[in-house]
Amino acid sequence: MAAVPTPTSKPRQRALDAAASGDGYEQLLAKYHAGGVLVRPILGWRFPAGGAVSAAPAVADGVVYFGSTNGSFYAVDTVTGLARWRFVAGGWIQGSPSIQGDLVYFGSNDRNVYALERRSGRLIWRVKLDAEIRTALTATPDAVYVGTRAGTVYALHPRTSRRLWRHRGKMPVTARPVPSRGKVIYGDLDGGLTALSAAKGTVVWRANGMASGVAGSPAVAGDTVYIGTSRGVLSALRERDGKIRWRVQIGRGAITAPAVSGDGVYVVASQAKRGRVVAVRTRDGKRLWTARIPARSVSSPAVVGGVVYFGARDGT
Repeated sequence: MAAVPTPTSKPRQRALDAAASGDGYEQLLAKYHAGGVLVRPILGWRFPAGGAVSAAPAVADGVVYFGSTNGSFYAVDTVTGLARWRFVAGGWIQGSPSIQGDLVYFGSNDRNVYALERRSGRLIWRVKLDAEIRTALTATPDAVYVGTRAGTVYALHPRTSRRLWRHRGKMPVTARPVPSRGKVIYGDLDGGLTALSAAKGTVVWRANGMASGVAGSPAVAGDTVYIGTSRGVLSALRERDGKIRWRVQIGRGAITAPAVSGDGVYVVASQAKRGRVVAVRTRDGKRLWTARIPARSVSSPAVVGGVVYFGARDGT
């Protein structure tokens, strides 16, 4: 994990350096929960997942939930690194899970969506859709929203798996559908961004011509939707009707899902063997700064306390 400070960084937490302090993992963890920021953390534990873990985990109540390409889905204790339970799906798991209440949800390459009891890993329901699920899904109190490689977006009842509605698109859904103000917004491989009614699944608006396929989930902040494409274009659209507010060329490589914090939009762009972290202004897309990195990144950034965090393919 690497970090890039923003120009207006004003840390409100004290930095914790594992090497300098001499503290062990448990002592550092206690200080972290008390408000510290780990600047040079030490490895607390490592868990053998049996396959690649290609998506961000979900964390709640001291447990981290994640899937693997060997078809296993795990619940692991955040302090000890020991498995609390394991569930085996019928295909590899490529997208991030989603937690809602006492259940955790995920999709698999076997075309199924699974709902498990968080405490025990017991299967509550599973339902087969029309194609493989290779992206994260989104669970809310009202519905579980999921897109498939066939281009279909489903809304499922979170307790029973009953299909609430289905919207058929033409191209594979490339990232997690995002609920926003009574709508569900998602991107597809054709470069389009679509907003559906969260209640009925009907099209509210569709913005075409994103220059290429949408590379990550949209980010919604206020009345604006931000989205990146596989050819380095970052766009800002009006959330109400999909009207484009501005569009900027960040690079020639794919852009991950944006992160929005304050007046800045932060993206990681990759090209060939290198990448860059770029910050632009939310109002007009004006570039604020660029930081080059020596390796490609496949992770979306996270912004915490004035610092941008992301992972890269070289293991940092």
